[in-house]
Amino acid sequence: MKRLLYLLVSVSLLTTLSCRKLDDIYIEKTDTENIKNNEYPETFQWSTLQTVDLKISGFPGLPAMYKTLSVESTLGAVYLKRLVNISENHQVTIQIPATESTMVVKCGKLWFSVPVTDGAATCSLQTGNPDD
Repeated sequence: MKRLLYLLVSVSLLTTLSCRKLDDIYIEKTDTENIKNNEYPETFQWSTLQTVDLKISGFPGLPAMYKTLSVESTLGAVYLKRLVNISENHQVTIQIPATESTMVVKCGKLWFSVPVTDGAATCSLQTGNPDD
């Protein structure tokens, strides 16, 4: 009988201690379907892309020679592909993922790993052989 009494007292104490006011656990319901109800700081960056100005120095003085210029991620995603005259300098503006800090520039058989700093990247084709 003592055991039953202790059991009832224990259960009643646990029940009493676990009670809380409803006001303490009330969570205000918000409309998650409407994005206008959300507040964001002015500095929040909405875009997941960054704009990069890429400057490529060619081979001045050579006759017109056209090669395929390709700008890719280090994992192989192609951002830009076009036919260019390698005897001229080129400047293009592309958008790449904001997480990328390096891109690969390929022209013919030449390829360069180019770092992206402050929205700009520069490389020169003159570091290789123009006949490639």
